[in-house]
Amino acid sequence: METLTAPFVRRATVSFGRGHSGSVDNPTWPEVELILHESSERGGRVDLQSDDETEMTVFAENGTFHVTVSVGETDYYFASDGSEPTEETQDIFGHSFNRHQVIKNLASVADVAKTWWATGERSESMLWLHETLDV
Repeated sequence: METLTAPFVRRATVSFGRGHSGSVDNPTWPEVELILHESSERGGRVDLQSDDETEMTVFAENGTFHVTVSVGETDYYFASDGSEPTEETQDIFGHSFNRHQVIKNLASVADVAKTWWATGERSESMLWLHETLDV
C-alpha cells in the first residue's frame, strides 16, 4: 500500500493586479494548475510557499513566464530557457526580466510547479541559474 505524504506547498497566493488577489491554504494540484492557467491568460504573480523561507514565484502574462525559487533572503534560482545571456529584457506583469530567464511554454512551467508543489525540489527538466546575494 502506497503512503501518501502532504505536499510541500502550504499556501498559494495569486495577484492579478489592481487589488485582485487571493490565497489558498494547503492547495491541491488542480487548484495550483488553475491559478497558473488564469495567471497566464490574465497576467499575474503566483507564489507557492512552504512553511519555511522557501518559495517559488511565477510571473505570467500572455503565455510568457519567469520562474524564481528563493531560499531564505540570499539564494535565488531562476529558470532559464538555455539561451545565452544578453542585455535583452522582456516585461512580464510589470517586471523586466532577462530574456534567457523567460519561459514560453505553460506545460513546462506547470511541470516545474508541480514538482515544486509536491516535493519542494527544483525540477531537473529545467535549467536553473543560481545567484547569491550578499547581505
